[in-house]
Amino acid sequence: MRHLLERFGGFLPAAIALTLPIVFIPTASDSYILPRASIVIAGASIGVGIALLLPGGPSLGALRWPLLAAAGAALLAFATSVSWPLSLAGSYTRYESLPMRLSYLGLLASSVWLLRSPRQRDLLVAGFVLGTSIACFKAWLQWVFQLPFRPDGDLGNANLLAALTVMAIPLALDRARRGTPFAAAWAAAVLVMGAGLLVTTSRSGGLGVIAGCLALLAFAVPRRFGLAVGGAAAALVGIVLAVMLVSPLRILNNDPPELRLHLWGDGLRMVAARPLTGWGEDATGLSFGRFLSQDYASLVTFDRIHSGPLDVAATQGVL
Repeated sequence: MRHLLERFGGFLPAAIALTLPIVFIPTASDSYILPRASIVIAGASIGVGIALLLPGGPSLGALRWPLLAAAGAALLAFATSVSWPLSLAGSYTRYESLPMRLSYLGLLASSVWLLRSPRQRDLLVAGFVLGTSIACFKAWLQWVFQLPFRPDGDLGNANLLAALTVMAIPLALDRARRGTPFAAAWAAAVLVMGAGLLVTTSRSGGLGVIAGCLALLAFAVPRRFGLAVGGAAAALVGIVLAVMLVSPLRILNNDPPELRLHLWGDGLRMVAARPLTGWGEDATGLSFGRFLSQDYASLVTFDRIHSGPLDVAATQGVL
């Protein structure tokens, strides 16, 4: 029984990483996010359960206290939420609820507990890259057939697909440069994901991939060159960002940077109103309206601040 649990648990993170980018239910009222939210919650529950059943007990090492602190912050934000039902169930098509926050932490913890061999860790990376490549290929097909929305690979949001490629492309490049028997497959995945990222027209995704690949380069060179390469990489990222701001890319998708800056300013006022514990998980859409300084888009409800740190600070506070 122990051997079976260890084998199943060792491959569970790879299965989750593979299915998250590609699973959706076309006939459901929420085809995209709810199926993936279900995978996250179920995967975290199963993974943590298996880890607790294995002999020896789980150990997180240096991650123990940061994970406990993050879980405590989520529970505190829920306890002081402006809407307990909303923070418990999550808003429609977003579901960034307390169970989801805890499940994210559970996935991280269970991966630390269950991935006990290099082969299992390699399968996790392979599963994630394969799933992201499939989603990117579907996005490319959506672009080829000129569907009336930004290609998203059936993830429901083009920027979400771009975020996955930001993580997956450097991983695939790292595997490709090692010269393994599967180097050609890793290189092909990079090309597919690059094409998928391109058709999403995500500026932040493109900048993130450039930064990630340059970081990979900085870690790959001998240590004596690391500082120089890192500095050059940071300068190059700054140049790319400047080009985005002064070129026609700044108004790509009718989303100029001024809009984000205004939203961030309004978001800071929202954070300042409840700085310690925030407004509660997924409560941005419920509370952000009173802090908007102008009507940025008619009939549009802003349910996030479009900044990861500010979104977390608004919902969970600075604690």
